[in-house]
Amino acid sequence: MSEVARRQKVRFVSESAIYGLLLVSALLVITGNRSDTSWAVLLKVAGTVVVFWIAHVFAHVVGQLSDADDGPVAFKKVLQHAVNRSSGLLIAAIIPLAIVLLGALNILNDDTAVWLALIVDTGLLAAFGYLAFAHWTPLMPLRLAGAAATALLGIIIILMKAFIH
Repeated sequence: MSEVARRQKVRFVSESAIYGLLLVSALLVITGNRSDTSWAVLLKVAGTVVVFWIAHVFAHVVGQLSDADDGPVAFKKVLQHAVNRSSGLLIAAIIPLAIVLLGALNILNDDTAVWLALIVDTGLLAAFGYLAFAHWTPLMPLRLAGAAATALLGIIIILMKAFIH
């Protein structure tokens, strides 16, 4: 795998991307009740994701600076690394928020948009699990088990939404 391809994979299949999908799913459960419009859901989820991303970058910078020796140069490197490493959290939110936007634009019913975003999140989790395990093992049963285990988190969140609302 080339260095560029490896960096792109890290951005898309990373702990921050998986965390981003789980965060968005949980926020959709919390904010996507029948009284909230898709616009309200979109703004609340997007705003919260940005706040969590900033917190993630900040925590990484503060944690890494304690090990750095070269002052302002270190800060710039650490900040750039933190932004790159955490970008998956923002990228992961794009597809589900685009689906919620379809509800906000009245292309989909508000409730349908939230449910569809949750289902797509689960599919993305499965895909991320599969890709991560594919990098680790050539065995298809293990790859599928990884996809299923990762998607299970999304399914649990969907079940929470069904029982909460």
